[in-house]
Amino acid sequence: MRRDHLAPHGMPASSSPYPDQLAIGAFQRWPCQPGVYQQVYVPITFTLSGAEL
Repeated sequence: MRRDHLAPHGMPASSSPYPDQLAIGAFQRWPCQPGVYQQVYVPITFTLSGAEL
């Protein structure tokens, strides 16, 4: 299992830009009220299928 996270400057910290863009897009559509929470940890799990190793 791979766990990626946001770096201290708020940018995604993973080795591939495609999952990062998917996570950012999903988070931008997340309904929340600005200013309610100081910090929220949002775990993001990706499942890849159809690839051969």
